[in-house]
Amino acid sequence: CQIVIDLCNHYKSRSVSFTDYRLDNYRVNDKPDNKPSDFIPIKFVSKELEDLDINSLLNDVDCMHYFPSKHLSKKYSNPEFKFNICYSYERSIKGNVINYKENILHDDMNLNQVKCNCHLYSEFVDPVVGHVITGNVNVVSNKKLRKLFKKGYSFIEPVYRNKHAIFKSIMNDLTSYVKKLSQKFSVSEKFFDGWKVCVLEKVKSKV
Repeated sequence: CQIVIDLCNHYKSRSVSFTDYRLDNYRVNDKPDNKPSDFIPIKFVSKELEDLDINSLLNDVDCMHYFPSKHLSKKYSNPEFKFNICYSYERSIKGNVINYKENILHDDMNLNQVKCNCHLYSEFVDPVVGHVITGNVNVVSNKKLRKLFKKGYSFIEPVYRNKHAIFKSIMNDLTSYVKKLSQKFSVSEKFFDGWKVCVLEKVKSKV
């Protein structure tokens, strides 16, 4: 705790210009990329998605021919318009590891009746507090669990699914995207059928 306090006091006393910080730490792009684009959220259901190059499939010339850009805003009719995907990932292991609040606030939890077993881990006991307070993963006896902890709380366990599941997930994501555009521009989802079928056929050939 004292180390954290010292660091806070150190940076609090420093006078740092935001402009200088930005120029020193970030490369300023004098020519920003203003090409029209739209992001399509894709669930990262398998690592095999990385090999599909979904961006190129979405922007395939044959498929773009079926995209109903004339029924949408001018952005979609721009010759330089491109689709980009953005992955949505599963939850990291953090939610399952750092769950103190859920356990403490549980209706069946009575802190007065919790038995302390810190004496079983004497080498990790904090001498001031008298209880185990450590970031040393060796406190975990299970080898597989200890190996998982070493990867960090932001680690997301890799997922491997069959081809059918991958294809179905992409199909659902495209359907959700079409529904969003349909509601936004008040156009029928049927206008997008040709484009969606074309993209899915190309996805199916690569899965």
